[in-house]
Amino acid sequence: MGTEWDSVSYLNWEDLRRAIDYDLEQERNFSYAGLSADEIVAHIARFVSGLWRFMLLEKGIRVLQLFLRFYIYVPFGFDVSNNLFADHSWYFRNALVRANYKNAQKGIDYTPIYLERFFRILLLGDQ
Repeated sequence: MGTEWDSVSYLNWEDLRRAIDYDLEQERNFSYAGLSADEIVAHIARFVSGLWRFMLLEKGIRVLQLFLRFYIYVPFGFDVSNNLFADHSWYFRNALVRANYKNAQKGIDYTPIYLERFFRILLLGDQ
């Protein structure tokens, strides 16, 4: 019997470099011009969710947090402290899992809603 992680969409190591290059290229070519705050949050959540597939669970989340803090500061000017990540690391991790987890037998499908909520708090100051 498998574990709950069996249905999280990870890539095999052979496709890793190609997939990362593809995701980063797509992001480089994406234009945020004219997007609403909600659309920006939704796009960043999808981008981060995709990157997480390339990382080992706990260590990868820490690396992703550091990357994300830099990534959203440079183009957007969001100066994000590590406090929200540190104080809510369990929620962030679980939100990443839910954005990538599917279990048809249990009626669970991928959902970015929890990750989007996290980014709304992080970037827009929502409660």
